[in-house]
Amino acid sequence: MTDKNPKQSETQIEDRYLGAVQGNILDAFQNTSYTLKLYMIPDLTQSGGGYLNGAMEAEPGETVVIAQSSVTGVQIDNLSIEVQKGPSGSFATSANFTLIQPGAADLLDQIQAAKKHLKIKAGMFAPVPLFLRIDFKGYTEDLDDNEAGGEINTSIAGPYIYKCEIATIDITIDDTGSTYDVSVTIGSDHGYADQYFTLPADTSFTGNTIDECIEDLEETLKRFRENNYKEELVHDEVVFDLSQLKSVLQNRKIKYSNAKVAEQVNRLMNAEAQGIKSREEFEKRLEDAPESLDGGVKASGGWFAKDRIQVKEGTNFHKILTTMLVMNEEFLDKSSRKKVFDDPNIDEDGVDLNKTFTYWYKMEVDTEYIKDGYDARRNVYAQRITYKPIIYKTADQDLSVTPGEFNLKKENVKKRINELLIKKAYHYLYTGLNDQILSADISYKAGQLLLAAPGGGLLGDPSTSSNAPGKPNVEPNKDLDGVDDKAKIAAAQEDTQGIADALKNDSNLVNRLQDKLNLTDDEVKEIQKDKEKRNNLAQTIVYLNNNGQDPLGYYKSAKSTQDPQTKVDEDFSNSSYKPDPSGYIYGADLLSNMGGSETVIGELTSQQALNSLRSAINGDLATDPMPSFDYTKSVQTTSSNTNDGTAKATLFGYMFQNVNDASILVDLNLKVRGDPWYLGPPQVDPKAPKKVASASEEDPESKDEYIVYNRSDNYFLFTMQTPRVRDPDVLDEDNNMGYVSQAGTAYFISGVYQIIGVTANFSRGMFDLDVHAKKQTALSLAKFDLTDVDYEA
Repeated sequence: MTDKNPKQSETQIEDRYLGAVQGNILDAFQNTSYTLKLYMIPDLTQSGGGYLNGAMEAEPGETVVIAQSSVTGVQIDNLSIEVQKGPSGSFATSANFTLIQPGAADLLDQIQAAKKHLKIKAGMFAPVPLFLRIDFKGYTEDLDDNEAGGEINTSIAGPYIYKCEIATIDITIDDTGSTYDVSVTIGSDHGYADQYFTLPADTSFTGNTIDECIEDLEETLKRFRENNYKEELVHDEVVFDLSQLKSVLQNRKIKYSNAKVAEQVNRLMNAEAQGIKSREEFEKRLEDAPESLDGGVKASGGWFAKDRIQVKEGTNFHKILTTMLVMNEEFLDKSSRKKVFDDPNIDEDGVDLNKTFTYWYKMEVDTEYIKDGYDARRNVYAQRITYKPIIYKTADQDLSVTPGEFNLKKENVKKRINELLIKKAYHYLYTGLNDQILSADISYKAGQLLLAAPGGGLLGDPSTSSNAPGKPNVEPNKDLDGVDDKAKIAAAQEDTQGIADALKNDSNLVNRLQDKLNLTDDEVKEIQKDKEKRNNLAQTIVYLNNNGQDPLGYYKSAKSTQDPQTKVDEDFSNSSYKPDPSGYIYGADLLSNMGGSETVIGELTSQQALNSLRSAINGDLATDPMPSFDYTKSVQTTSSNTNDGTAKATLFGYMFQNVNDASILVDLNLKVRGDPWYLGPPQVDPKAPKKVASASEEDPESKDEYIVYNRSDNYFLFTMQTPRVRDPDVLDEDNNMGYVSQAGTAYFISGVYQIIGVTANFSRGMFDLDVHAKKQTALSLAKFDLTDVDYEA
């Protein structure tokens, strides 16, 4: 249901899992459509605007429109805006669109003439930005009053305005006219180009804190430009804004005793960039070309009065930031859920499972034109490129350093999902709630491995690590015999009430059950207090301890009595056929008591029986996939010991490699109806001049009205139900009522997904989105209760 008030800036809906979430604002209107407008404005205007001052629009007499929907002869279509997470952690935005000029081929001449008409000081052949504006319009509605509504609303959402720098233009000319396929970069993303984002020469800098190191680096870059770019009249400037980093890290001291491990992390970055993934590849590269993985950043002491960080030409600022953060104790402590980062304990006892967020880092960029910065020799306006190191909150499971971080209890999952402040929820097949999803493409990569540091980071050789995996936690052939003699006797006598009473009063049975199912004390107390849970568990025990038979109707069928040795050519013409189940276990049957397809009946193995008991207690069986952990392969390990007395920096190296690994366990590509929320914040007063905002002043997280990409990670909920069947009883048709069986969630696919890319498509009047996301498999919805939403009301 959508909010009937179209004046509200968002459309709220009630979600069965999360409560209130943000819907699609376009659903609050009828016959919605979009308009596209491509235009140019002056560099400076008399009112103080112009693109040099950060304005995005100008007065009509100061604006040249190149193409506009339903207005100009030149058509603009097939717009695709792609927002994709890059290797530095920040999201980069680019766009492609098509311009169609019927009966002519002079569009590029029009753009050149526009530069002259607008009196742009840099001239006709200087790079000048184009601006792309998107607006949404539609008719209002009132569901409660047929005579109300119907007014045209030309500003449903937006305006969304993008400053575009032309990258390429491909032109096709035929007898009908010309077609221009244009690719552009958007905003300040050209600040990641090598000419700005990497060092122009070998250099070094020093400092006791991150602040001092960055200040020294900034001064070094300034001196280099002044000494080497003498032909320039006005130099570009490269500066760093540490305001957000300072607000998160109170202690920014550099610990140079971590210098050797910082160098190892640098080798890891170099190896990762060269496609090296395993220790064997790494060692072979060192054998064949010992210096091939050196270079970039090197930290050392003793050469000068202070410890120094040496940096090679071509090293980017993200690598430099990585090196400094490796040598900062506070950041290392914030980057993990480990209670004590140096502790080699790798099970759940060593991590804080109740901690929703850890911290990670990225390097953002903003650009602006320098006032009075026209360089006649270069025929360009000089720019100030501001790099912003950001320490942001994330719940990304790729930062896990131990398998223990995936052993979450219901209270952990509930707390984490609630604190993620999820804004969007999508429900697909068999839910009856889908009005947004057009299609879903899901990829499961079972081979994904998360690298784990041997010995919790204290050891470099996994063969010497007592913590390396090797023994299963559960004996595979262990069955339920001996849970309790009293319970077995009661089950054989089909005494569910006796079992239910024992679960409440018999401490011996309760202790054995708690040990067998790894229940917490709180879960045990809940069973003893909740009569319904005790009865469900008692019925399950009856079923399991009667060798698959279910006289109480748990499966409404008996164990097959069919003789497997019967000859295939035996004559059955005179015998009465009874459609007994085969006795095999079928995959669909394992989900039947969660709402799955009750198609065939079979017996359960002992481990499956344990899962059935847990399901009877918890309500649902978690089938979410989990990544494997590898303690043996890492380019971080180069000898029997890779640490200098602390495990922190070593663990950081493993975390770095996992975060930058391209593999994703459950990869979801979702095509949904167009939603302006994904386009980001709309422009406010676009004609006014604007300065680059400091990193600490920018929105730290997404809002109800729009997404914020370059701060905290963004998540959405995706669910799918299992198919349901009619008439599941194959033995007695009279037991079938003709109704669809109960619903169940497909937990393997359903869950919380982290957004890693969005593409907005505008084509032939249709607006849709491709949302690329990866599943956070630790947050199983089987451990998350539905909210109390009264849909009938």
